[in-house]
Amino acid sequence: MGGCGGSLIAPGVVLSAAHCGSFVGTRVNVGGYEWDELTGGAKRVLVVDEARHPNYNTATVENDFLLLRLE
Repeated sequence: MGGCGGSLIAPGVVLSAAHCGSFVGTRVNVGGYEWDELTGGAKRVLVVDEARHPNYNTATVENDFLLLRLE
């Protein structure tokens, strides 16, 4: 995710930071990851939708939340 990370908070839902950008249409690593290598059963999964916090402020980075829905 371009140096950004996230946490799987529900099946098929990742919580990340809004300042990291958009990920719809890209594949993200879910599970163990070590320097350019998937480990421990990790998978690359397509991001099909995303939602930023409605009050995210790019100037102050307040409400810096992004939800990603995975395929």
